[in-house]
Amino acid sequence: MNAYLYSIQWGFKPRLNKVKASGGRHRFSAEIYRAKLDKIWAQYGKAHLIILKREGLLMDNEYKVYHGENIEVKFHSKRCIHAAKCVKGLPEVFDVSKRPWVSPDQALADDVARVIERCPSGALEYVRKDGEAGEQPQAETTLDLQPGHVMYIRGNLTIKNGDETIQLNRAALCGCGHSHNKPFCDNEHECRS
Repeated sequence: MNAYLYSIQWGFKPRLNKVKASGGRHRFSAEIYRAKLDKIWAQYGKAHLIILKREGLLMDNEYKVYHGENIEVKFHSKRCIHAAKCVKGLPEVFDVSKRPWVSPDQALADDVARVIERCPSGALEYVRKDGEAGEQPQAETTLDLQPGHVMYIRGNLTIKNGDETIQLNRAALCGCGHSHNKPFCDNEHECRS
């Protein structure tokens, strides 16, 4: 078995340099890399988490909240693939030419919730503040492969990436392997067959 030494270098981005310690081929293990990232996390804390997310090593679960009287809308910008179900469904609520672009009080909370549930990527979520039930996952999990290798999945979903876990009802997953926001599709690359 070959042994390797790893050194952590900090600059604009963290990087692990592999130095061969004994004979044999160079190999780089994702498990070793993740173990080193765990050590980095313990040493340097949350400040460097942003760098790791920028490099696509961690899932992005950050969102912006738009408050309304009866409903609160959450928008995960990194998950949005611009399917436009929101802007076509309720243009008075979801208007990209305005700031803020989401105005939850411009329609009934039931209508806002219905349109959000059409979002295939799960970029939009909501919390009801009027006592009504929130979004319920559909009983059966479905996977719909779209042209361009985008996979729309719906159901009671738990997505795990290493030690990270995200619970959601809808997602657009990368099927081509070129996304910078894996496992989610970022809709920025031409997918290759």
